[in-house]
Amino acid sequence: MVKKIFFLLFLCITMASLWAEDAEHNRIGIEKRQDFKMEMELSNRMKFQFISGYNIYDFLPQVGFNFIIFDDYLFSINQSISVRMKESAPMFKEKNFAIKAAFNDTVLGFTWQPSYQRWRFKLGLVSTLPTVPWVPKNADSFVTGSGRFGEEVFFAVNYITDPVVIGGRVSYTFVSPVIKNKESGWIPCILTSAVNVTAVLNHHISLSCIAAISWDSGPLQSSHYISGQSSLMESVKFNASWTENKWSISGELEFLHSSGVVLPIWGLSFTRELYGK
Repeated sequence: MVKKIFFLLFLCITMASLWAEDAEHNRIGIEKRQDFKMEMELSNRMKFQFISGYNIYDFLPQVGFNFIIFDDYLFSINQSISVRMKESAPMFKEKNFAIKAAFNDTVLGFTWQPSYQRWRFKLGLVSTLPTVPWVPKNADSFVTGSGRFGEEVFFAVNYITDPVVIGGRVSYTFVSPVIKNKESGWIPCILTSAVNVTAVLNHHISLSCIAAISWDSGPLQSSHYISGQSSLMESVKFNASWTENKWSISGELEFLHSSGVVLPIWGLSFTRELYGK
């Protein structure tokens, strides 16, 4: 899996170098500075699973707002809900169909993003505020909130070699025990490292590939740990975006690999600048 990831990244770099037009740096990072800008982002992700004889479709619509000050400081807030459609597989004579929805955790973010010549740096915090937790009474209950407070610390760096941007990101996430649990203290949970390649083809179109590996201590500390369950998760994400003056639209396809299972996720997002000066 790892060899395939690096092969895909190498292929993206090669194709971008061959196809991309001559570019000006102002379209991949060096733009006119603004004192303040507010953006709204609408997105939706979808995944499909087959579990215990049921086809399960999960939709994750999300709305978020970004507040950017002096181009160097970014504050964000994101709220999403989960919508699950569950139907029995065609092999069953008795048809069963249900739709359920629930609020997900609220996510707050702060990022400091300085720049130096061709380098772009990001250092930030991502805070997760759990929805009101409750214990499901039966297997049919649908709960999406984690019931945990979370704090992620991350550092990212990108280098612009016009028309290609190459970078990496590393993050460490702490999560609290489930609310109302007698245990206390923060548990180091997830360590993630990622590399990314972005090719800016012209003033509107850009393509990117992101490969990441995460180590999650949760399964190893869980009392429900199953023998053979993996604490590693690998992912590859492909993204294509179209950018205009004050708005952009992008689509993505992500593959998650963990415990021998590959899960595809589709996504579509729209970003619009609401105010800027």
